[in-house]
Amino acid sequence: MARVAPTAAPILVHGAAGTGKTLIARLIHQASAHAHLPLVTLDAEAADAAVIATQTAAAAGGMLVIDHIDRLPRALHGVLLAALDGIRVVATTRLDRAGLRAAIGEDLLDRVGTIDIALPPLVDRTGDALLLARHFLALFAYRHDKPNRPLGDDAAHAIATERWPDNVRGLRQTMERAVLLGNGEAYAIADFRLSPDMAEPQSLAPDLSLARNEETLITAALERHAFNVSRAAAQLGLTRAALYRRMARYGL
Repeated sequence: MARVAPTAAPILVHGAAGTGKTLIARLIHQASAHAHLPLVTLDAEAADAAVIATQTAAAAGGMLVIDHIDRLPRALHGVLLAALDGIRVVATTRLDRAGLRAAIGEDLLDRVGTIDIALPPLVDRTGDALLLARHFLALFAYRHDKPNRPLGDDAAHAIATERWPDNVRGLRQTMERAVLLGNGEAYAIADFRLSPDMAEPQSLAPDLSLARNEETLITAALERHAFNVSRAAAQLGLTRAALYRRMARYGL
């Protein structure tokens, strides 16, 4: 980020839900030479030709963040491509580069994806969960005018070893809830609705639905590998084509 933010290169940010893709886009804008110019967001899934025209015009000279670019309707690929002339772009997606190429085509991918930044899931970022938890606790204590209480050892261990399936987004929400609802001189496990063994994988045995279990396993594999389809397919023992078919079936 430090190397590419000051440039005009378009950047593609990959990562599972909640890993901080939008935050990365904001930080890139803040570190760019155009930080004083507009930062405009385009929700690709909800876009139409008029929205694309409005948002790209607003971003002229500044930066356009295209959220979930893989969800842009195919009929609008050319419209967006034509509207991006002279605009710095940061696009976000949950797909890996191969999956995104299949979704948006080579021309649009070439325009938005000069630089790739991959965000791994929080469970693979050793030490980050506890560091972020302490940051969010202090932030929300200040924001809600609550005491900045210390974090008990058991609670700290539970936070550090939790798998955080919703990544940073889920951790942030958990910390804010603890600030608002927690009691006592120090934060305890009960304040976060965590238990010391929550990091252990949950058994699928009670649910005998093959489809639900398959979706759960596929989602877990994709999040584990930051939506790198090739790696997730290898873990699941599937070809990439077979995994793409299942992703389409479950809307992943």
